[in-house]
Amino acid sequence: MQTLWLAFTFVRGLGAKRIKNIYDTIPQLTENYFYDDEQKHILMKVIKNKDILDVLFHEKIMKEYIKQAQEVIRNHQKQDIHVITIGDKYYPKLLKKLGDPPIALYCKRKY
Repeated sequence: MQTLWLAFTFVRGLGAKRIKNIYDTIPQLTENYFYDDEQKHILMKVIKNKDILDVLFHEKIMKEYIKQAQEVIRNHQKQDIHVITIGDKYYPKLLKKLGDPPIALYCKRKY
């Protein structure tokens, strides 16, 4: 699920506030939401912008964004940088309370 929230950041017009709104409404959203009519219906209620919905429901485009998000995560992991997205259990609870929180945090630990 980590990659989905990061992939949403690649969608033009889908900023932190809208992504947070999606997360608040459907925190369990999966990468297979294209095949789940219930999740698609909820997304349509949350996102009113037709252009954004067209991208979100375009399986090929979203799979490419997911692939890009996976690559971003892999590249950061190679540098020992952890990517924590709003859907992760390690994402700070206080940040989730912000109206437009960062969707991803990049953390490097010193050992």
